[in-house]
Amino acid sequence: MTGRGKVLVAGIAAVAAVGLYLAGYARVIPLPDWMTGKTDRTTTALYQSRLDYFRQFPAVGALVFVGDSLTEFGEWAEHFPEYRVANRGIGNDHTIGLAQRLGALGDLSQSTVILTIGVNDVLALRSQPSDIIARYQAIVGELMSRSKAVVLQSTIPVTAPADTRANVSFAEMNVAMQASCRDNCSYLDLAALRAEDGSLRSDMTIDGIHLNGAGYLAWAKALREHLAGLEGEAGPQD
Repeated sequence: MTGRGKVLVAGIAAVAAVGLYLAGYARVIPLPDWMTGKTDRTTTALYQSRLDYFRQFPAVGALVFVGDSLTEFGEWAEHFPEYRVANRGIGNDHTIGLAQRLGALGDLSQSTVILTIGVNDVLALRSQPSDIIARYQAIVGELMSRSKAVVLQSTIPVTAPADTRANVSFAEMNVAMQASCRDNCSYLDLAALRAEDGSLRSDMTIDGIHLNGAGYLAWAKALREHLAGLEGEAGPQD
């Protein structure tokens, strides 16, 4: 093989390697539109596989965690060993996807739903806050009617290298959603994860969006204190 041929083969191999890397990386962090040609990842095999699992095995638990990758990546059963816990988070999810899969959650009548969603609505779908809020309110309304209780958590902000302009939308969403929380719904502001400027604390994240171990410990601590402060118990202990 000539030198030029070796360079060509090496180039093709490098491009293929980068493509495979990006395909995997998109599972965790949405890639720019120019790389993928789309922003909605709910049609991926990983999303659909997890959703089908939920359909086959409806959530049974005192605490049912619902949301996107921030929820999915949390080891909630380890944080709350005294409860029967079900994790129903799916990476790349948003309010449109969640609204469509609420039926797959199963019977929630004896469960407290721990909910946070909305990051991908802004970062990936580029939806307007008013549209996100309307969808979010409909989701919370259905969950309030179907569950023992709902703990509505604030949408977690982002920090560099993520687009921190999204935090303005998150703040608007949080104000509206807190006002929408009523009856058997309580609101938890995850202030421990925020810096003074309203962005995600840099010591709580691995990439500006997703949390590290310290971030999940702070989240779990805030949630535990919130559950303890509610009148009665969040759900039957196993």
